[in-house]
Amino acid sequence: MGSPGDSSGPDLTPLAAMRLLHALDDGPDRNAHSGAPDGGGTAVAGVEAGGGLAAPPGYCIAERIGRGGGGTVYRAFREGSDLPVALKVLAMPLGSGPEAQRAWRELDLLESLRLPAVPRLLDYGTHDGRLFFVTEFVDGRRPDEHADAERLGVRERVAMLGRICDAVQSLHEHGVIHRDIKPANILITPAGAVVILDLGLASLLAEEAAATLTSDGQPVGTPAYMSPEQARGERSRLSTRTDVYALGALAYLLLTGHTPHDTRASLHEAVRRVAQDPPRPARTLEPTLPKPLAAVLDKACSQAQERRYASAGELAADLRRWLAGRPVEATPPGPWVRMVRRVQRHPIAATATACVLVAAGTWGGTWASVWRMNQQPYDVFVDSTRRTASIVTRLGKPLHTWEAAREGASALRC
Repeated sequence: MGSPGDSSGPDLTPLAAMRLLHALDDGPDRNAHSGAPDGGGTAVAGVEAGGGLAAPPGYCIAERIGRGGGGTVYRAFREGSDLPVALKVLAMPLGSGPEAQRAWRELDLLESLRLPAVPRLLDYGTHDGRLFFVTEFVDGRRPDEHADAERLGVRERVAMLGRICDAVQSLHEHGVIHRDIKPANILITPAGAVVILDLGLASLLAEEAAATLTSDGQPVGTPAYMSPEQARGERSRLSTRTDVYALGALAYLLLTGHTPHDTRASLHEAVRRVAQDPPRPARTLEPTLPKPLAAVLDKACSQAQERRYASAGELAADLRRWLAGRPVEATPPGPWVRMVRRVQRHPIAATATACVLVAAGTWGGTWASVWRMNQQPYDVFVDSTRRTASIVTRLGKPLHTWEAAREGASALRC
């Protein structure tokens, strides 16, 4: 992980943040750029940044390295330094909308967190009406890209997942729910360290299902890694288990090549599938996956929130139990659970099968009742004319018949 030339860093106090807010209220011509002299630095115009964005004063943009719903990230340099930094510029002009709120939240979190898994905030301000902030530049790759490039086997991928869970657990221990864990927001450094990026969605809870989408139609979160409660907009249910689901979806990708739901559809349909449909069992996507490991993935991505691991740390512990050859706490589902899941995946076929079974059961039960009544003695019937006596069933079927032994017999004893 690189570090900038100025190791002291800017003054990132609540008072500085208040000055920045007041500057925003005064109009786009003023900016509160901490860590650089007023008007200092040379703006670099004409940089490829989506519309020829000029660099903030004191910085030179080298290249764009990422783009998401909230903004664009560049590799940049401070004037007078040859060490790169990560410069993120908000996608839309700063205002009071959701994008700005997410950006302010990300600044607050980055300023307060001092964790090895989170890049250190170095600078922030506004330029041309847009919020920007600068963090340490992390030289790394996405987990899936790293695993493919290094040709990692199953055990190595599970070990990497354990380290990622540890990094997310460190956020949880500081009261932060990331809410947008996905491959693009995680970097693996050449040394194998895990860095969590983009806390802009952390701890922001949607008021309703419609609020899980931004004004330009992008989801707050990514459908492939979004938990069912997020997709349904259930604010009160968001918890550390929400991030556990996303970690499980990442594990699906790394170990099966697929995510729990097929989200290759319209945004609305993708969110609906996550919100309502049960996840695909891991072993249906990768039959060679060991059953205990598949059970860990299925538990992490359970549709029912209470059945998931309570924390990222618990998920990491179970992954390491599998690595050590010990029994995992996530046991494979029993026959009843498998049947319920099968019914959920194929409701029409399940309904037709149930109707056939009910009809067959009704017919079988009726036949069994008739057969039983025709096998049990119910009464004795005496025919004086024929001089016979019979034991009969409830339906009148004779079970046994006797004839009188001598002439003139008037009664028979059974």
